[in-house]
Amino acid sequence: MLPSDLIGRVPAVIPDKANAASPMSYVSAKSAPFFIVHGDHDMLVPLQQSIKLNAALKNAGVQSDLYVVPGGAHGTRSDRHPESG
Repeated sequence: MLPSDLIGRVPAVIPDKANAASPMSYVSAKSAPFFIVHGDHDMLVPLQQSIKLNAALKNAGVQSDLYVVPGGAHGTRSDRHPESG
């Protein structure tokens, strides 16, 4: 899935919709605490986006932690272990 699949067109063509769809547009001192998990092998969403969101939340005074999953891809679940089938 591409960003254009979510908002109908390439974000650069419709920046208002792209901004409205971005969590960065809603960061404020009133935001709830965040725990962000992002795989460092995510081929769909760049890790840099989570790094920027984490920084923006902290700059707004919001408790935010970013955990980078080594070798994790998009949607990697940490509860999937070979032993558990």
